[in-house]
Amino acid sequence: MRHIAVILVVLASLAACSMPPGLNAVREGDMFLKNYEYRQAIGSYRRALEEDPGNSDAYLGIGFCQIELQDFADAERTYLELLEYEPRNEKALYRLGQLMLNKEDYQAAIDFLEKALLVNPGYADSHYQLGLAHGRLKKYEQALAEFESAVEINPRYVDAWYTMGNIYTRLKRRDKALEAYSRVLNLDSDHMMALYMSGDCYYSMGSYEDAVRMFEKALEVNYGFTAAHTSLKKSREKLEAQGG
Repeated sequence: MRHIAVILVVLASLAACSMPPGLNAVREGDMFLKNYEYRQAIGSYRRALEEDPGNSDAYLGIGFCQIELQDFADAERTYLELLEYEPRNEKALYRLGQLMLNKEDYQAAIDFLEKALLVNPGYADSHYQLGLAHGRLKKYEQALAEFESAVEINPRYVDAWYTMGNIYTRLKRRDKALEAYSRVLNLDSDHMMALYMSGDCYYSMGSYEDAVRMFEKALEVNYGFTAAHTSLKKSREKLEAQGG
């Protein structure tokens, strides 16, 4: 029995030696993260980096926690440091794109997100975020192309359909806007803003009966929606003036 116990101890030691450096600390960090204990998680991930300076999981964990703590400048530095080890780390590039959007540096966001898409062109969220960046710069056709890519990859991407509708509305391409809002409502029939914006499109097109219907539905979702009350009143007045 003693001989067997010695063998088991040796095997356990060998297993520990073969474990990648920093793995235990990363696992500990992951447990803290799952419990929303972000500062403790950061401490564990930093210990992982002491054992393995290029550990991408540790860097990504730290960056995520810093974002959750709204330490955005620190998160930016964390992801940039990871890129020094792994210039094509898709997650770091994507997160940097989001951070640049948040700080309204839209061209930098575009640069990072385009690099992320070179690594993984099939990630719908990168296309969506890139579309947002183009939209902020009023590059609407480029934005629409990215939203189209996002919904091609994920046809149930509500935010992409909705934002696409808003851009078409801004461009006064209301038929296309209504088509996009319709896709939103097929996925989420209580999407208040898609209902309201559909009503707004119908009103601008002179389809007051349809506008009334949409504004009423928006108010069924949220009766306190002041803009919908105002628009509904105007639509009913137009409809009455037509003898409807």
